[in-house]
Amino acid sequence: MPFVQVKVTGKLQSAQKAQLAARLTDAIGQAFSKPAAYIMLSIEDQQELYMAGKPLEQGAFISVRLLGQAVRSACETATAECSRVLEEELNLKGRGVYISFHPVENWGQGSSLF
Repeated sequence: MPFVQVKVTGKLQSAQKAQLAARLTDAIGQAFSKPAAYIMLSIEDQQELYMAGKPLEQGAFISVRLLGQAVRSACETATAECSRVLEEELNLKGRGVYISFHPVENWGQGSSLF
């Protein structure tokens, strides 16, 4: 079950968030061979992001938590696809987009672990 946390600097309308969520869910699902039903995503807009101590005028940070291993080739695919989606949807260029991947050994839902 991937959890994808997206932080963007700009303000987004509800329709933009929904479109972005759908496209990023597809991108992550394809990269890690996971169905959309297993992907949780959050989008936070109007975030103050800083790089080298200076405000990032237009940019995004995406954190992807994965149950089990984070295979490098899948992370590379996800990085390329998520960056493409952010450029197409929000006009964010690659240098302002940062993505991290975090394998998680134990993940619970309800009263049990996967």
